[in-house]
Amino acid sequence: MFGLQEYFHNLSDELYRPATIIFQCIKSRFDDLGICLTSDQISQLDSISKDVVEEGVLEINFNFESDQLKNAGFNNEEEIEPFIQQIFDELNEDIDAYLKELDQDTYETLTKIVDDIAPMVLESLKLNASEMLSNNRSADKEFTELIEAKWGNALNKLEMFLVISQEAVEYVNDEYGKSIDPEGDLILETLIRLHARACQISREIITLLRHGFADGAHARWRSLHEIAVVGIFLAEGNEELSERYVLHEDIESYKAALQYRKYSEELGLDEIDDQEFEEVKEIRDKLIDRFGKEFNGDYGWAAAALNNKRPNFSDIESAISLDHYRPYYKLASHNVHANAKGLFVKLGLREDSRDILLADSSDYGLTEPGHSMALSLGILTVQVLTHNSTVDLFVISKMIKQLSDELGDEFSEIEISENNN
Repeated sequence: MFGLQEYFHNLSDELYRPATIIFQCIKSRFDDLGICLTSDQISQLDSISKDVVEEGVLEINFNFESDQLKNAGFNNEEEIEPFIQQIFDELNEDIDAYLKELDQDTYETLTKIVDDIAPMVLESLKLNASEMLSNNRSADKEFTELIEAKWGNALNKLEMFLVISQEAVEYVNDEYGKSIDPEGDLILETLIRLHARACQISREIITLLRHGFADGAHARWRSLHEIAVVGIFLAEGNEELSERYVLHEDIESYKAALQYRKYSEELGLDEIDDQEFEEVKEIRDKLIDRFGKEFNGDYGWAAAALNNKRPNFSDIESAISLDHYRPYYKLASHNVHANAKGLFVKLGLREDSRDILLADSSDYGLTEPGHSMALSLGILTVQVLTHNSTVDLFVISKMIKQLSDELGDEFSEIEISENNN
């Protein structure tokens, strides 16, 4: 990107070339002896080093000048021969030491260059950020216009579906809702809270779809599906089930406190004091005493209703006959977790485009998350509306079901047309 890697690669090739290493080790020995090699001797040493690499032969015969020997404290060449022999004998050790020093020097040099250059490059990018971001946003705008042209009608209808669902439940909340209170209609209050969260997620899904992020939208639908399943399960249960669900927040708070306590110091966070932690633990212990050990599980609030001491989400799906959504739920999970399937299977790519790396938005694959959102939000909305039966609410429920079906058809028609082109 900046040409630095190529520079360091070429430099490394030269520094770590065997002949270069041998040359430096032998020359260093003569430097230590105080003998300053002439230019001719340096050229000769370069040839000797190459011969060692190519032929495995090391022979030094420099015919030192008398001044060279005298300046180094030798009277004649015979006196220097033992030192030359020592160079032969210890060459392997010298090479090992040289490589270690070279590694350290290279690391320190590279670190210094990176430390010096990185801030300069960053400042340069900051100076050009306005232009860079402007170009990027222009490209995004053009792409969202493309999505609007292709999917706009379906997305607008999906947004209308969300607004109708949200306003209908707001009406129910105004007419029947109160703050969560065991003496009130706890089932309805819990459903309304779940529906509010479902509407927020649905808004996120629509935003992602309008910008071409089908896989991100599908990942958010996974959460929406979980909310819808839990909501229907609670609606079909009794007041005690909803109470268990609401109280289970204290179990989750205790588990969160344990994690916080374990890592707060490492994360540089304020610790939970013992008194506060004991208060959280005491509430949790009372719930365990009341509902049993199974209440401590992630879905322990559903244990009694399912007659299962260790229930999981799929058990709840099966209990309300929504387990046929599991393949879609599993597919959406690939966009949540870091498994390998998520690297290759993308809603935003055609099946014949598996080798493409999708790192941005796409105008393909919006049908699955769009229709899935309508289904999940629709069934939860109808469940809330029919909890207190009135003619008006039944009419709205019927309308929501019809609109959900229309959305499925409209999204599918666009994708079929896209595949045929």
